[in-house]
Amino acid sequence: AYSPLNHYVYCGNRKGEINIYDVRMHKKLQKITAHDSAVKAVALDSDEYFMATGSSEGNVKVNK
Repeated sequence: AYSPLNHYVYCGNRKGEINIYDVRMHKKLQKITAHDSAVKAVALDSDEYFMATGSSEGNVKVNK
């Protein structure tokens, strides 16, 4: 998912982690362990206050 307000990219991986990258600075800002299985979906609300993630097991989580 891309954050146009902050210019961040949120990427899920096979380990269940979300990596947050700053596009302007070309660096990784944070790693969040969100699931026990692969992350298949990442979405942000329009205000970019909430992030929803979905795993390959069918679990959905919402984070602030």
